[in-house]
Amino acid sequence: KNLIYFIFATLLGCVSAHAVDGSNIRIMVLQDDMDADINCVRSDNAVGKMVSSKIGEQFNRYGYTVVPREAIAAELRFDINSSFNKTMLIDLAQRAKSSKKPEFDIQVLVIYSILCDVRADSVSTGIDLAISGSMYDTVARREIGDFGDSRKPPTVNLAPNCDTQCRVFGLRPAAADIATIIADQARNKLKLVTGKTKADGTTDRIVTYSVRLENLSKSATRIRTIMEKEFPGSKGIVSLQRS
Repeated sequence: KNLIYFIFATLLGCVSAHAVDGSNIRIMVLQDDMDADINCVRSDNAVGKMVSSKIGEQFNRYGYTVVPREAIAAELRFDINSSFNKTMLIDLAQRAKSSKKPEFDIQVLVIYSILCDVRADSVSTGIDLAISGSMYDTVARREIGDFGDSRKPPTVNLAPNCDTQCRVFGLRPAAADIATIIADQARNKLKLVTGKTKADGTTDRIVTYSVRLENLSKSATRIRTIMEKEFPGSKGIVSLQRS
């Protein structure tokens, strides 16, 4: 019996250590702009930098600590104006985390992409925006999920014969809307990592635990019962190995 409660107490400590709110979460928010053309929102143009800044403001407002792209670039010595795809961004996040520096102890990487569909004619230039993104847990080294633009950003209408500079400049007023959509969608997914405690003691966080015991079939059953009682809605795997 003592063994059962010792194992349970150890598991409780491990689970509780990560069940925190936004004030304890350090994240990176980076754009996958490998496929974004020069007419759209890119991390190296004015509107892309505005979107990135406003996304940071949104997360900071809810208590998250956002590691700036500039700080990551300085630490890992990469060109801040480079374009990156999803795989490259995950690698950057893991490299930053492996530096062991507290300021780069990132728990979640938010990756977003913005694509533009430009329609130009003699009357006007219209730009439709499409937003998508995904979440990566740098601690568990797994994807948390993805998100899309459930609240579609407004179409941007500009003057006819609007060149690249004109289009990028014309997208600037939409930066706040774009940032809000990305931050709201991402925070919904972050609840899987940072679910806050409700009045009944449960959280929105999905907790996964794994217990492996040898020659303790009754104990395994009792531990599973305790875990399911203490963490309702959790997903448990108890593996019994006989020797």
